[in-house]
Amino acid sequence: MDSAGITRKDWDSEFFGREIWSADPSIALDSENLVGLLEEMDENGVWGIECHVPSSLFGAIPQLENAGFRLVDTRAVFRTEMDLSYSKHKQDGGNGSVRFATNEDCEAILEITDQTFVSGEIPFPSRFNNRDLFSENEAKRYYRAWITNNFDENERLCSVFEVEGEVVGFFLYGIDDSTNPVTLKGLMAGVRPEQRGSGAHLRMQHLILNELPYHTVLLDNTTQVTNIPVIRNHIRSSRWLKDTLFTFYRLRTSLAGTPM
Repeated sequence: MDSAGITRKDWDSEFFGREIWSADPSIALDSENLVGLLEEMDENGVWGIECHVPSSLFGAIPQLENAGFRLVDTRAVFRTEMDLSYSKHKQDGGNGSVRFATNEDCEAILEITDQTFVSGEIPFPSRFNNRDLFSENEAKRYYRAWITNNFDENERLCSVFEVEGEVVGFFLYGIDDSTNPVTLKGLMAGVRPEQRGSGAHLRMQHLILNELPYHTVLLDNTTQVTNIPVIRNHIRSSRWLKDTLFTFYRLRTSLAGTPM
């Protein structure tokens, strides 16, 4: 059923137990019969379709909205080439301390993830904490799976922030060595509310940068546009804004009478 740049997200569909597909806006929006295609997918039981629109295609957003897509998330992509051969960052100063994570820290990291991205007052919107799309339990399961899978593979690239012997923050990175220079991608970071504004994010990031065995890396950090404190950190660190992404979702019409 793949057609016009709309393809099945296999992992997501299996994980959430419903058909979730993804639309490539550069292809799907060129379809002369986009609405008809979406109606056909409704009839075939596709629960939802997501679409990530770069700023270069901003003018096409009304077409998505007319087809029933609704904005659920916005992200800023910072991508900066960094020379690490001479630049080392200080780690001292401020309260608490930073260190590399160990297996024993995993449960604390998962609890911080729940508190930061799922439960209570969420400081910024995303498609996973949109309760029209995913329940709180589904969001918790998703974030826990994301952390666990990447933590196992990249333990050396996870740092934690510790205050009085308690882990209160973490920063998880992944490395893609297929690029030149290698890409260091920020996967997820969280700090307990009472410790935010302490510079913990930068200190945890710098710990990892200082230990990398590369002269140069392409640093890739993506965060919600509404996450103003992290955006300010990137600006203070002279990160380059590469793009802004707008995430839209369309639910099957029969779920609520009209598309989401």
